Amino acid sequence: MEDIKSMLRKSKDDAKESTIDTYSKALSKLYRTLKGLDKKDNIDNIKNIKDWIYQEEDILKIIKNMSSHSTRKTYLTGMINLLSYDNKNSETLKNFILEAKKNRKDMLVQNKDKSKFKKDKKDTISYKDLVNFVNELKKDLYSPQGSSYDTYILFNIYLKFPFRNEVGSFIFIDNKDFAKIPKDIKNQNNYVVASTRDLKIVRNKYKTSDTYGSIITTIEDKNLKSLIRKYVKDKNIKSGGYLFLNSKKNNHISSDEVSHKLSFWSKKYMDKTITANDIFKIRILDKFNDLENKTNKTNETTLKREFLEEQGNLRGTQLDILIKEYLIK
Repeated sequence: MEDIKSMLRKSKDDAKESTIDTYSKALSKLYRTLKGLDKKDNIDNIKNIKDWIYQEEDILKIIKNMSSHSTRKTYLTGMINLLSYDNKNSETLKNFILEAKKNRKDMLVQNKDKSKFKKDKKDTISYKDLVNFVNELKKDLYSPQGSSYDTYILFNIYLKFPFRNEVGSFIFIDNKDFAKIPKDIKNQNNYVVASTRDLKIVRNKYKTSDTYGSIITTIEDKNLKSLIRKYVKDKNIKSGGYLFLNSKKNNHISSDEVSHKLSFWSKKYMDKTITANDIFKIRILDKFNDLENKTNKTNETTLKREFLEEQGNLRGTQLDILIKEYLIK
């Protein structure tokens, strides 16, 4: 019966001998852990790979408990090569490849998270500061020097979602009316769709819509739902009307007008000009800080990566772009 090194060589015939040694040692340690063996115990049975390499759940549990993502990479790659040697079409192999891809993303997040992103923490206002600022907007809402109602609602939306300036183009519409709109018209607009219990944001026209298509986001936050419904009622916005209206132009506010509102009022209250992208970055910082303070270090980077992927899916942005634009700038 072939030994592990021989199997690895056949699976990865271009690998250096030192690489084969590394994978072999890792797989031997993995096998001992899986079988509950110590260093003195004989592991000749490791050669009977069909007897253990398909114990997917147990093996992945061992690997995921490793604190170093670099170490995880070694073990996952070793397993992939061994599984590939045995059966290139197995579902287990596909699952290990998928896990390796996730781990590579985790390593990317971890490496960038250690770099310039850390330095930015000193220069960026906190999420708590941002919330306090929006609360101040509310207090001054009806004073002569206070912000407009729509500016207050804009900031509340950005506190919860990683959207770009397309927020200014939102059309408020009842669900029954939304269902009647022809598809070609829908695809050219962005909506806040209201039903008896729910509010959903349907974005069809945004920076990366050609790639991501229509993105539907349910507003789960009860406070934000209540704020938007009250705003619609107070402003007497009918179904099909713009949520943020430029009355002079009888159109929704433009992307530039959104930027102006965000920058003008943040400068006035916090003496710092911020954009929609800045607010998104502040939200990332806050979430990362929370994970660093509350999460087991073994899972911290994975949870950070999952948060970024979730936000990227909401926003319509790939993970590698988020890392480049928001973790290292």
